[in-house]
Amino acid sequence: MTFGIGHVGHFSAGDNVGEITLSTLDSTGVLVLFVTANDATAPVVSSTTLGSWGDPRAQRAEGDGIYEWTKPFSSKLTNEVISFVGFTGGFITMDAIEVRGVPPTSYFNTDASLPSSAGSLPLGVNTKEPDALILAALRLTNTPGMAGAGWTLISGLDYQVVEYKLVTAAQAALAVTLGDAGDSNGIIVDAFIPTPPVVEQTVANIKGRVNVWRRRADALSVAAAGTDIQVLGRMTIHPTSVDARGRRHN
Repeated sequence: MTFGIGHVGHFSAGDNVGEITLSTLDSTGVLVLFVTANDATAPVVSSTTLGSWGDPRAQRAEGDGIYEWTKPFSSKLTNEVISFVGFTGGFITMDAIEVRGVPPTSYFNTDASLPSSAGSLPLGVNTKEPDALILAALRLTNTPGMAGAGWTLISGLDYQVVEYKLVTAAQAALAVTLGDAGDSNGIIVDAFIPTPPVVEQTVANIKGRVNVWRRRADALSVAAAGTDIQVLGRMTIHPTSVDARGRRHN
């Protein structure tokens, strides 16, 4: 499964409520929602299949601020309606993003600084795991916005930029930037890790008959075709037998 960005959705209105309808490419992954809002008091996010999204994972400023929610999914979503309610307020911008190719659990990069937030640029981002998808959302003072150098734009409309960067090495103070001399008054950055690859390995090719059963708790290492095999109990190889005490019998 590809590690990266799947389907995305955008909504903006001079209101305190909003909805994005989104279908996913994959049957597993994580949905991320960034919201720039004015005067949003105790905002709530939910969606038709996934239910409540709980508290924001991150936020910068209460009221006039920027927020992040995340929600994993374990089946393909079709026309999932993601709803935001700010209770009060007069302007919101929403961007929903499908993050693909992540584990079903423990999908965040584990650097202690994440998610990171700041009131303005510059902001440096640290990551721990070498492979990561870094998402940055910036509340703008002007619109539209452009992605910074080295970042890929997801959305730059309606006073919010969402951009991402795929990295293959741990980052130290990676600069979050805006293009076209843009300016921000609220930033959230988060990072996700990919599903570990499945590694298949042939341990050994042994000719003849191998009988393995548990009689003792002893452990025996047997060299076969240049490969060490760890055996719990007693292992008998015909025509030569080796028991768990390492004795050879012809």
